[in-house]
Amino acid sequence: MFQIKQVQKTQTTSTPTPSQNVISNTVQQTSNNILLYTDPHFASTSSVLRKRGEKFSARLEGLIKTISWINTLAQEYNADIYCLGDLFDRSNLTAEEITAVKQCDFSKHTVILGNHEIMGREDVFTTVFAAQPKSVIKQPCKQGDIGFLPYCPHTHMWDLQAVQGCKVLLSHVDITGIQNGTYFSKVGYEVAQLTECADLVINGHLHTRNWVIPNKLLNLGACVGMNFSSTHEESKPAVMLLNMNTMEYKFFENPYSPLFFKHAFTKQEDVVKFLDSLQGSLNVISLKVPDTIIKDIRNLIDTTYADKIYYSRIEPDYSFSNFEAATHEQELPKLEIMDGMESLKKFVLEKYDKDNTNLKVMLEEIEVACK
Repeated sequence: MFQIKQVQKTQTTSTPTPSQNVISNTVQQTSNNILLYTDPHFASTSSVLRKRGEKFSARLEGLIKTISWINTLAQEYNADIYCLGDLFDRSNLTAEEITAVKQCDFSKHTVILGNHEIMGREDVFTTVFAAQPKSVIKQPCKQGDIGFLPYCPHTHMWDLQAVQGCKVLLSHVDITGIQNGTYFSKVGYEVAQLTECADLVINGHLHTRNWVIPNKLLNLGACVGMNFSSTHEESKPAVMLLNMNTMEYKFFENPYSPLFFKHAFTKQEDVVKFLDSLQGSLNVISLKVPDTIIKDIRNLIDTTYADKIYYSRIEPDYSFSNFEAATHEQELPKLEIMDGMESLKKFVLEKYDKDNTNLKVMLEEIEVACK
């Protein structure tokens, strides 16, 4: 059974130990601007993305660049940085993942605890102490105009009293009754429960960005693409800049994120239009096309569009094959229906003499076997 850990405040010293900064709910807002991102899921691989980079896996190198880009944006706009959960993909990181995380500067990041960070016995923030964030939010709290609601399982949901009356609520929770990408949530908080707590609710956890209620409840969406369950036809991985005074916001698309697209086409010219529309070189595509043109499509991807495609998966659709088309234009020859038992009996009678003492037994056994 999952248990919510009680947060203990630590006493500050002139030289804090690695774990002291990562178990406090104390958050100090220093700017009117806040920069929000969620669900980077630090991991060496994800889904079909398993390429190696120069030093780490290609995914880890993209994540390192993403965090550096976020820090640069925060400096440019003088913004406090908040991660809305699932900074890590697991609580037990590999040696390569730990080494890659330590290349990043999280010293000005406040991180809300996500569901992936509690999957295991280890405290991932203590394990990766060299990359410790400014603070980690492990239970509901409110600091100034901002409320924080970390992950909880639907069997042990937080009391929302601690986050009532805030201007902005940052969360990483399940929300029941909403569709997000291919995922439909059947558990979690009711929409009204969250929107009654704050003027604006911004939620992590779900990987496709969309407004559940315009300018009231936003699923921010993962800042880095992971797999085909969340495709990017309508919205691309991004971070959000929000001014706490004016409540004006802006999205910045992540230039270091792979983009996932999944389509089915019936005509080659439509495939070409789609490939022409792709931007950048980090496109991950899954296409289903008629088997009659699949070779041409693969050749286009490997040559003309090679610079645009990071990974491709092309599947044949046999419903458009010449054989299938022929069935609608001409009648196929009828197959002769054979009686297997009678054919076997005939073979035995031809093979053995009618006076053979075993013939009767064989015929009886054949008849029983063919029932």
